[in-house]
Amino acid sequence: MTGTKSVIIRVIILLLAILLLLAYIGPLITVGELNLGNIFGYCVAGLVAVYSAFMNKINTKIVQLWSQKRGRVGVSIVCALLMLGLVYFGTLFGMIANYSKTDSARSQVVVVLGCKVVGEKPGVFLRQRINTAYNYLQDNPDAVAVLCGGQGSDENISEGQCMYNALVDMGVSPQRLYVENQSTSTQENFMFARQLLDKQGITAKEITVVTHDFHQFRASLYAKKYGFVTHSMPAKTPWSGYITFVTREIFAVTAMILK
Repeated sequence: MTGTKSVIIRVIILLLAILLLLAYIGPLITVGELNLGNIFGYCVAGLVAVYSAFMNKINTKIVQLWSQKRGRVGVSIVCALLMLGLVYFGTLFGMIANYSKTDSARSQVVVVLGCKVVGEKPGVFLRQRINTAYNYLQDNPDAVAVLCGGQGSDENISEGQCMYNALVDMGVSPQRLYVENQSTSTQENFMFARQLLDKQGITAKEITVVTHDFHQFRASLYAKKYGFVTHSMPAKTPWSGYITFVTREIFAVTAMILK
């Protein structure tokens, strides 16, 4: 490989690393969010940048390994694992993206999943979910809502109560709202929502789930465990944060599968 061609390839690879960094850095800059999703993105971007810097040396080492029988086996295994990882990541990414769309079907029960409360006020993400739920309830005047979410150690009130307060302030009738304030996870959101609905004599199996777009797929998996048929009404994640949170969800879905 000529020197000029090598430099061009290294520059292209470095640009790819920069693009990866930009794709994952949005939530950290805008809301200070650091999670497994963007940490993973930063690590991949860093590895790509390292390869760009030491491409020739790394390629030489790979050629040396390939010249030996054990080296060929090792390189082949690493390549196979990388390909399987890419296929797995891409498949889950596609499934999560598919569930990120708004479902045109409607139901008489909407389940709103909780999120961060700041003091007694909804955080940025919870406010988006509240607004989405409000619009749904306005468009479907016969629907009722189950507002899910317990109280974290750094929250002054439960997430369910915070949503109730906000929706009532926005003009929604309290008779249409049911507060579930025990849950601490997505699974518990649906477990306790099922119990609450049964207690109220509401036997509907079809529900509309209000949560963020990246969360809809995993939410639907948990909802099915408790006999629900779900429709999606997602709160939209800003484009600058979507890839980060989808990546985090891939790890969360993987953990769910492995349990």
